Amino acid sequence: MRQMGRIRRGMVLALCVIMGMTLAACSGGGNTPDVTVDFGEYHSDAPTGGQETTEPAGETTGAAGETDAAGESQSGETEGGEIGETGTAGTETEGAYEPDEGAMAAFNESRYAQVVLDYFESEGRGDEAFSEPIFDSENRLYSQEELMGLSADLCKIFRNEIYARHGMIFGEEDLNMLYGAFSWYEGTTSMADFESQPLPFNDTETANIHAVVAAEEANGYR
Repeated sequence: MRQMGRIRRGMVLALCVIMGMTLAACSGGGNTPDVTVDFGEYHSDAPTGGQETTEPAGETTGAAGETDAAGESQSGETEGGEIGETGTAGTETEGAYEPDEGAMAAFNESRYAQVVLDYFESEGRGDEAFSEPIFDSENRLYSQEELMGLSADLCKIFRNEIYARHGMIFGEEDLNMLYGAFSWYEGTTSMADFESQPLPFNDTETANIHAVVAAEEANGYR
């Protein structure tokens, strides 16, 4: 019996030792490298990670991007709308270009004034007339036959307007007074200086000059 008691006490003691060692191991082994790495893979600041890490990070970034884009879009629409409305209102308030009194008085004294006004009326030109060239000879190619339908004065105005758009100051004051009423005219170069330099015309303007000269000659204007 005594022998059995010793065996039982020994087994109990061994069991207690084993349990103590187990508890010590559990309390001392919580900060293992494997646990740290596992959490690091899902950390938003982790430099590298597995597929699970990349996808959540990508989804977060994408959501932020969509928010930013939407914010910019809403801001753009608001600002653009305000600017557009202001610009439209400003245009309506300012209205079409009108020559100042001095320029208009000079225009009316030009011998070509009534010719141009009659042409505007025949073309249905309105308040915008003085903010645009009389003829679109910079962009549109006119035929000789079409130009032959113009009067001698209109042919002259057509031809010289090409020079006027490039800043020529004319020897004939009536032409300076005529073009001076238009918003686009800025006389900067004398005829002598203009003719001493390479002509600045584009191909359409050059072709239109040849066409109008041919029309003037065919009609006996030159």
